[in-house]
Amino acid sequence: MKYKYVLAAAMFLLTVAISLATVVHTANIQKPQTNPFLDKFQRKLEAEYLGRLERLKEFSLASSLIAANDTLQVGPGRAKKFLDAQLAMLSEIAEMVVEDEDEMLHTKSQMARRLKEILGEESWSECCVLFPFLKEFW
Repeated sequence: MKYKYVLAAAMFLLTVAISLATVVHTANIQKPQTNPFLDKFQRKLEAEYLGRLERLKEFSLASSLIAANDTLQVGPGRAKKFLDAQLAMLSEIAEMVVEDEDEMLHTKSQMARRLKEILGEESWSECCVLFPFLKEFW
């Protein structure tokens, strides 16, 4: 049973990681090249990359909602609340990433603290294997 909770947490963190990658990528876009052909090619690649990230985020949101329902039987009313809360959390984390200047150290520490509170110490150690980006907080 506890593995279902770890799976639900894993799906949520995957969604967070994808959203963070999108935020970091769009924040670090450099000035366009002077060559028009390269500019067009770069814009096409960036659009494809961001489109893939967006689809992956959508799949992650859907899979975490399905996992929440399968694990916790959230049902239609609570599923909407869960999805709204998940999107709000993604926005909160994205804001932390943008403001974080120390290689996302503050963001990672806040996520690790919240996950430890939610999962407890035993489940936290099992969950950390799934999220190597939090390894400094193990």
